[in-house]
Amino acid sequence: MKLLRLGNSDDIDPSVPDDQKNWYVAGKVLEEAIGEPVETVVKAIWPGEELPRKVSEWIDEYRPDVVFLKVTWVWYGYESVPRRIERIFGRAGKPVARAGLRAAKRPRLAHTWWFRTGRRAAHRVIGGDTQWHSDAVLETMEATIRKVVARENVALLVKGTGGGRRNEER
Repeated sequence: MKLLRLGNSDDIDPSVPDDQKNWYVAGKVLEEAIGEPVETVVKAIWPGEELPRKVSEWIDEYRPDVVFLKVTWVWYGYESVPRRIERIFGRAGKPVARAGLRAAKRPRLAHTWWFRTGRRAAHRVIGGDTQWHSDAVLETMEATIRKVVARENVALLVKGTGGGRRNEER
């Protein structure tokens, strides 16, 4: 069985060994359940306008039996201060936004109490913007789902996520 997993950056994070990732463990469980090997092709996705076309191309290229589509709440639910700064100040805000995003990607910095306190304060004062409006995500996911279900020999599994592990606005 071949599975095309359309997930997020957690699925391709190089700091986590493949045998500890969700897609790998799920593949092993599925292998045991169905008694045949499972090959998983992993793609990290963003809900941009090009996604339905890309998914159609990946289905042609990889010929999966199952497409697993993960709709991630971060796209429409996480309000990012750097994103807000970029939208308010345009080109002038891009360097500040990039610096904030780079800092947040450094665990030794981002996991300190003073960084988290500063992030909460920035959320209160500046606010945050999501990556995409929920309507845009819905439209893209609908178009992507239509591309998959148009292939009658391909099964589709859609998984959503809740509000995340932490409440950043606490």
